[in-house]
Amino acid sequence: METSLIGKALDFGSREYGFESHVSNIVVNINSVAHLVNHFKFSTQKKSLYFDVRVSARSLHLLKLFYDLNLVRRYTKIGVGSYRVYPTYTYYGGTPRRIDTYLRSSHYVTIPIDVLRVVNQHFLNSYLVLETNKGIMTHQEALKHKVSGRLIMRIH
Repeated sequence: METSLIGKALDFGSREYGFESHVSNIVVNINSVAHLVNHFKFSTQKKSLYFDVRVSARSLHLLKLFYDLNLVRRYTKIGVGSYRVYPTYTYYGGTPRRIDTYLRSSHYVTIPIDVLRVVNQHFLNSYLVLETNKGIMTHQEALKHKVSGRLIMRIH
């Protein structure tokens, strides 16, 4: 029994047909942060050595934050607005970090500075990534700048 090309394409990420069905490049225009996070999550699930992604000025701050948090070993510019990102993998029995995202409009959570102080005391090994009026930063940096913001993701 022969299956159609569409049926074969639905196995999501099939290398034999030469496409990535996980993330569409159209998403870059809508939400560049979600585009970067999705590429990062899918490539780490597949244990890819690197991945190429289009990065806007807004999501470049998130890429630098990933580097500072040691989620990314390095990243290099390969074209106009395009970067090659090399994720960090934990070897020798260490547990990799998990990322929970809150990027959908139904999940928007604004965290006041009072709550950030409490979070800083209770989540010692976790980072909350916030989008503030001063850019994308962790909850610890937001406390230093004394700003609150919208929760983008939790890294733990």
